[in-house]
Amino acid sequence: MSLGHSDPLQPILLGPDGGEARWWGDSLAIIKASAETSAGRIAVIDNYGVEGAAPPLHVHHNEGEGFYVSRRIRVRAATRSAYLCG
Repeated sequence: MSLGHSDPLQPILLGPDGGEARWWGDSLAIIKASAETSAGRIAVIDNYGVEGAAPPLHVHHNEGEGFYVSRRIRVRAATRSAYLCG
C-alpha cells in the first residue's frame, strides 16, 4: 500500500521535555511532531489543559484524529459524547 510518499521519514527524536511549547487558550500544547517535521504525514501534540478547557467544536474533513488519554476527558463526536479515562 502506498501513501504517496517516496522518501522515508527520518526519526523524530525528542526527550521528555522536547518539542515546541505553545499556549492555545487555557491549554499548553507541546508540539512533538508537526507537518513540517514529518513531511506532512502526522502531527503529535502533548496537550495540558485546565479542567473545563476545550477547543471549539470543529470538524476534520481530511484528517484523522486519535487520543492517548492519561486522565479523564470528555470527547464529542457528531451527536455522541463520552468520557475517556486514562
